[in-house]
Amino acid sequence: MRKVVKILTISFAAILCIVASITAFAYFSIYSVVADKFNAKDSANPKATSYFMHAAVLSTWVEYQRELGTSYDSLTLKPVLHLRDYLFERGESLTAEDNAEDAFWWVQNYAEFYEFLRDEPNNKYTIENLDFRKKEEVVNRLYIYILKLGAHDIRGITQTKYNNKLSIASNIVAAHLRSVIELY
Repeated sequence: MRKVVKILTISFAAILCIVASITAFAYFSIYSVVADKFNAKDSANPKATSYFMHAAVLSTWVEYQRELGTSYDSLTLKPVLHLRDYLFERGESLTAEDNAEDAFWWVQNYAEFYEFLRDEPNNKYTIENLDFRKKEEVVNRLYIYILKLGAHDIRGITQTKYNNKLSIASNIVAAHLRSVIELY
């Protein structure tokens, strides 16, 4: 009996180590792709950018899980979404007032989540399905980003898809207008 328990314990520990290793490898692989994709090495604020990139990695993983059919409310994705929000908020708190980098990263982390860049039926996180308080929060945040993009540049971050301030601003303005329509 002791021998069986010992074998099961060792097997469980080995499986746990393998899963942890695969998860860590996948995470850091995605992180390096995100860092290369956005030229993060040129960041004007490396610490804030690092937080934003970690949030973007989690957003990428969440979207991958969504493609596999996992719900945002599942036990596996809820903690990841909370961690993503925490990392984004932390990065945002470290962003300089004269740098619109947080607006850029908001598009990367939240535009698909709130269905601004695509339309997915039965997603309770689309702007149409949020409660009034959350809609108002999104509208106010987008308005702040619009003002920030109008007054300041995005320093140190580039990407081919959103390679200029105007394309990011147009996405945020469209999202803001859609949010305002849904709010009122």
